[in-house]
Amino acid sequence: QEITTTGILESNTPYPKNFGGTSAAAPLVSGVIALMLEANPDLTTRDIQHILVRTAYRNDPSGRYENGQPKWQQNGVERWVSYEYGFGAIDAAAAVNLAVNWQPVAEEVSVASDLEDVIEIIPNGNPDGITANTTISQNIIVERAEVIFDATHEDWGEFTVKLISPMGTESVLAKPIPNPRTSNSNSENIVPDSPEWKFISVRHWGESSEGEWKLQVIDDNNGNELEGTWNSWKLNLYGY
Repeated sequence: QEITTTGILESNTPYPKNFGGTSAAAPLVSGVIALMLEANPDLTTRDIQHILVRTAYRNDPSGRYENGQPKWQQNGVERWVSYEYGFGAIDAAAAVNLAVNWQPVAEEVSVASDLEDVIEIIPNGNPDGITANTTISQNIIVERAEVIFDATHEDWGEFTVKLISPMGTESVLAKPIPNPRTSNSNSENIVPDSPEWKFISVRHWGESSEGEWKLQVIDDNNGNELEGTWNSWKLNLYGY
């Protein structure tokens, strides 16, 4: 499918068909949300998120990556989610219809783990890396998960960071960036200004917070022998 829009081009056609990416998605979704608010002006941001998650449909349902892995997986509450498509394609009619009589979602609450010290060297090139656990005793329905990850490394482009919920759902928060990374260099390291990064995932939408959460960190050697240390991490969960 192609997105068509009006525009000024050097060619004779006033309707370019190569309009895509976020340049197309942002105004399209904004327009649908405007229709939802027209139908129900009392919707909050979280109400809108819930409606869009519930009414999205799976596009490219049989799609697979080059390695054969399917582009869609079900999380712990059997909600389909994709790294490429999120919760799916927006359905304007379904979203507006659901918005009309929508009952507001409960007030947002949050639960958090302690700051978990790890202080371990991340083995270079080990496909299993290292895993640390934290247990959440409170039970809320998760909307989004937030990981505060603290590590010392000369090249964060070597990291795979993966959050695993008590229900077994994996959320890949970071993947290695292979070399060469620029057209004129194959050794440009990615070093953040701070050893602490914040990752956010909605892949666990609808799951329970209660139980053991795991964070797995893998250091792909990426052709070099740089080593790093995983210092600590913290998990914050938001939902209702």
